[in-house]
Amino acid sequence: MGQGIRGSGEAPGRPRDTAAQPLPEGGGTGALQPCGKAALPLWVTTLLRSSCPPAGSSEEGAVRGQVCWVPVGARCCARPWRGARAAGELLWGRPGGVGGSSLINKMKPAKLQYWILGWFSMALCCWCISDEFPQGDNQPHTWKKLFLAHHWPVTVCKMSANDCQDPPDYWTIHGLWPDKGEECNRTWHFNVTEIKDLMSDMRHYWPDVLHSSLNRTQFWKHEWDKHGTCATTLQALNSQKKYFGKALELYKHIDLNSCLLKAGIKPSSSYYRMTDIKEALTKFYGVTPKIQCLLPEEGEKAQTIGQIEFCFTKEFQLRNCTTLKGESDPMQHAMKLGTKELSVCSDTLPTYYPSEVQGHK
Repeated sequence: MGQGIRGSGEAPGRPRDTAAQPLPEGGGTGALQPCGKAALPLWVTTLLRSSCPPAGSSEEGAVRGQVCWVPVGARCCARPWRGARAAGELLWGRPGGVGGSSLINKMKPAKLQYWILGWFSMALCCWCISDEFPQGDNQPHTWKKLFLAHHWPVTVCKMSANDCQDPPDYWTIHGLWPDKGEECNRTWHFNVTEIKDLMSDMRHYWPDVLHSSLNRTQFWKHEWDKHGTCATTLQALNSQKKYFGKALELYKHIDLNSCLLKAGIKPSSSYYRMTDIKEALTKFYGVTPKIQCLLPEEGEKAQTIGQIEFCFTKEFQLRNCTTLKGESDPMQHAMKLGTKELSVCSDTLPTYYPSEVQGHK
């Protein structure tokens, strides 16, 4: 609606007035602000145009100076039909004259049709711009907790057909994930120069396990595009440097590698009981993490530990990873490579914590 709505029979030579006009004083609602940037689809503007009587009709004298009023959110837009007197006379009455309710009683059938169409058009306009209003807690991008995911590089290599060479022998970062939303802003592209000050820690604690090149940034780009853009609704995470920097900070604070070693849990050819691993982590951190494993393949009897996730509130306080009422299912964050996928570890199966990729020394 960047241009005024006007009849096809407008008198030649008359200047075209496309400015939004305020409702005159005494018109029933006071002066209103012009529309601004709001624009409506063609089918809506066509319907709005149909609500104004055509120029040259038998009612031309009665509606001369009519302005079609269109609500946009909490504002109204005035678009002149014939570019003459500003009012809204058809709906609200002439200033100091007959009110809208009296005018309705005197309407001819055709004019009543225009009036009904006009109000119906207003309802359509409000519906069209409803996405401009702030989103509530029930919207998909409103998240409640963060998952800090650590993955075990040896298991990641086992899941992939890619020939991993010398994966790190310590737990590394997989990602920092809000519990709701993915790819929330596809126009906010990853820019590695924004995290240049973090590069040393990123390469050490957040490496691309499957690709050893130090210059490869595809893994970080993937995490930013899918999860980081959703985390930015929180001020502390509203830039790429803040998002990746906070993930590194939380990783160092958790210090999972030291915790497991202190509990006597280290990579080994022997099997562990999953209940022992859970008990050690819960005792150390005071919360219940989420642990995922690779299910046994044919000929195997043990599950392989692959990922440990810690959950945080929006204030970055540790909390249980159990799903509460109204929260999303954390299973959406299951890791999958090829045909192999991690799932929540079983308490009954023996657990393998591998020290090396099978076939590599």
